[in-house]
Amino acid sequence: MAINHLFPVNPERLVESAARPIFEQLFTALEDIAEALEEGDLELAEAVLDRTRRLDEQVRGFDEVLAAGHETARLSPTRRRSLKHLELYASASIRMELAVINTRVLARGAANAIRRQDRVPEPLPRAVLDLSRAVRALASYLEEYEAQRTLVGLRWRRRAGRHRHSMRGTISLLACSSARFGRWL
Repeated sequence: MAINHLFPVNPERLVESAARPIFEQLFTALEDIAEALEEGDLELAEAVLDRTRRLDEQVRGFDEVLAAGHETARLSPTRRRSLKHLELYASASIRMELAVINTRVLARGAANAIRRQDRVPEPLPRAVLDLSRAVRALASYLEEYEAQRTLVGLRWRRRAGRHRHSMRGTISLLACSSARFGRWL
């Protein structure tokens, strides 16, 4: 416990590592649904339905990791800067749950349509692929947000290191940083 207090884990990395497999399974499931619809493959559609049913447990696990990460960031002064990024994941969490539910409904509908040999509208598989791309885009956005924050932090520290003993350098660094982010200190 003392080690966790002195050296808290990085809550952003924990949350990212819990979210990544969910996103990957979601966009893979959507791609497989599109393929099943296009090919009329009942086995593939039923396999996707089984996979999406198991995603609920992962989403619950993600929610627990997110709550623990938020608590770590809130209590640890060295991790408080993570709160903003964790809020992005918190708002994405609701959408992830809905995406899992909707993907399961879509997989069930695809399996039923193929089983009944219903005519599948031609644009439907492409629309499902578009959904897959949207899930990929959300996952990329969340990961790139962290990468951008890390780069900005590294640049800021590098500049601060160059001007460590110069009050004038520190003031100009703070002025440049605040102007860049649209705020005055």
